[in-house]
Amino acid sequence: MVSNFQQAIAAGAFRAGVSAVGTTGWKSATEAKSANYGVGFQAGAQNFQTAIGKIINAESNIVPNLPPRGTYQQNVQRATTFMDAMHALKGQLGAR
Repeated sequence: MVSNFQQAIAAGAFRAGVSAVGTTGWKSATEAKSANYGVGFQAGAQNFQTAIGKIINAESNIVPNLPPRGTYQQNVQRATTFMDAMHALKGQLGAR
């Protein structure tokens, strides 16, 4: 999909398609699909709740163990420690 999209951009097909319908055309098509956004939000709500619950739980376990706030360098270390801890959980915090 990504490769085909990149090819369409490189070949000018994407631009030609957008230009063919014009600004009014793509705005109209977007507005016509506005009801789909609510359906999508509803469909993804449970997965979001599952994933955000895992993230919040991970943060609540990580934050108490961070180095103290202080100087710029101490704050950089604090942020780095947080990022490293979250990165260590990569692949574990999704909805599945």
